[in-house]
Amino acid sequence: MLTLAALREKPHTSVSELRCYIQCSRKHYFTYIHRAVPAFRPLALVLGSAWHATIAEHLLRSGHGHHAPVEEVREHLRDGIVRGVEGDDVPVLFEEEEQDIGALVDAAMKMLDIFLARIPVPDVVHGVEVPFSLELVHPATGEVHPVPLVGAMDALVDEGGHAVVWELKTGKRRWTADQIEFDLQPTA
Repeated sequence: MLTLAALREKPHTSVSELRCYIQCSRKHYFTYIHRAVPAFRPLALVLGSAWHATIAEHLLRSGHGHHAPVEEVREHLRDGIVRGVEGDDVPVLFEEEEQDIGALVDAAMKMLDIFLARIPVPDVVHGVEVPFSLELVHPATGEVHPVPLVGAMDALVDEGGHAVVWELKTGKRRWTADQIEFDLQPTA
C-alpha cells in the first residue's frame, strides 16, 4: 500500500475537499484550485493536528498491559500545540481575545487526561493514520469516477476480537447521532 503522501501526489479528492465544496464553492476554488495561502489558520487545526499525533504516539507506545508514560504523552501534546502555534508562517487565529496558548494547552491537557482515563488501550493497534484510496462509483450507472477518494483512518485497532476504525475528534461539542451517521468523514 502506498503512503498517504504518495497517494496525494496523484490526482485525487478528499473528504475535506468535498466538505469544503458543499459548504462554499468559492472557498473550494481558492483553497483547492487557486491554492491561495490563507491569511490565518484556525486554532482548531493546531489542536486537531497535535491531538492526532499525540494519540498516535500513545497508541503506538502502549499495549500488552503497558502504557506510555502519561507525562511523556502530555509533553508530546504540549510540544505539538506550541510548535503548531509558533512554527508556521501563517499566523494562528485565536477565537477569543482572552484566549492564549496557555489556555489552549490547559484545555488540551484536561481533554487528554479524560481520554487516557476513559478510553482503554485497544487489544491490538494495526496502525495509525492508515492511508486508503477508494474508487468513487455512481450507484445507478456503475461508472467509476476517474479521481479516487484518498484519506487516512485515524487508527485501525482490534477491540474484543473485532477490527474497529477510530475517528478522533476534538470538537467543542459531542457529535449528534445524525453527524455520526451522515457526516462525510466517518461515512468514507
